[in-house]
Amino acid sequence: MASNAKALLKEFTKRQEQRANSYSELRFFFKRYLGDRDVKTYQSSCKSITKKFKAIGDDILKIEKELIELKRNEWAAHIRQIQDNEKAKLQLVTISTMLNSFMMMDPYQTDRENPSFKDEISFRQAR
Repeated sequence: MASNAKALLKEFTKRQEQRANSYSELRFFFKRYLGDRDVKTYQSSCKSITKKFKAIGDDILKIEKELIELKRNEWAAHIRQIQDNEKAKLQLVTISTMLNSFMMMDPYQTDRENPSFKDEISFRQAR
């Protein structure tokens, strides 16, 4: 990583931009899923995005630690707060996506009539 605080903050900004792009991808995959109901493709897409979010989070954790090493504890604390807020946001987006998905289903269909329903439930429970 970068060796000075200013460079670390630039790296942090870059990672936040990557995170914003990942949210855009997630919205795109969900919209596509609502259209085609292809559970397997949607699951694969979500796994890919989850890996991106994890890599971004890991990079930001390194930035936070380096800022602490540089005695920039206040900046590191701000980044920690942003990370905590981003974690909460991702949880809310996940819940919202799941609820939207369930609202699109016909409430009168049983799981035997809608085989993808079991796949979706299993996918949601695995997360």
